[in-house]
Amino acid sequence: MAYTAPRTWTTGELVTAAIMNTHVRDNFTAVAPTVLGQVLGGDGSAPAAVGGMTLITACRLTTTASINISSIASGYKALCLEIFLRSTVAAATTELILMRFNAAASNYYWVRSQRNHNSVYGTAEGIDDATMQVGTMPGPGIASAYGLYTIKIPYYDSPSTLKSFFSTGHLLSGSASTAPKIDDAGGTWRAASAITQIELFGTTCNAFAASSQVLLYGLT
Repeated sequence: MAYTAPRTWTTGELVTAAIMNTHVRDNFTAVAPTVLGQVLGGDGSAPAAVGGMTLITACRLTTTASINISSIASGYKALCLEIFLRSTVAAATTELILMRFNAAASNYYWVRSQRNHNSVYGTAEGIDDATMQVGTMPGPGIASAYGLYTIKIPYYDSPSTLKSFFSTGHLLSGSASTAPKIDDAGGTWRAASAITQIELFGTTCNAFAASSQVLLYGLT
């Protein structure tokens, strides 16, 4: 249906259905996209399907416990971890969150940086390490606070690619103006094996405080 130049209305004119259909309905039909809110592919075309997220497992601790997610099924485009953790080490103000895959204790290469509102607070890296640092969590010295992080792991089930991750998150490390911090980390497990197990633990503790929570999603 062709577009019609909009009508110029006159005072006292009787608006009929035919006029409205021609100059409003038909013109909207002529210029409207086929799908509203459509996600386009890289070449401007519509993708075959728009992906989503499937909840694989969810755990909120009711007592102190370790976190070990096993028997992770293949078939997703990527894994996404949402973690909300608190340390149980009484002497710790904050403690590092460590991660490893498939119980392997070597071949991890990673880098992490932490910053507050005005400066980089600290950096770290590991070469052929036994674990990977993904963030920092508060301990009992900081009342009721938790470390909150999102971890993305693409191509986790590929038999031919090394396994990499990226994490970003936040923690409160006290009450000073420098206490709110952002943590970013990334790393690679130099192995082509599919990831079927993810372990999370602290530098000195294997158990997290009650109310710590982990959500694992598969991206489809």
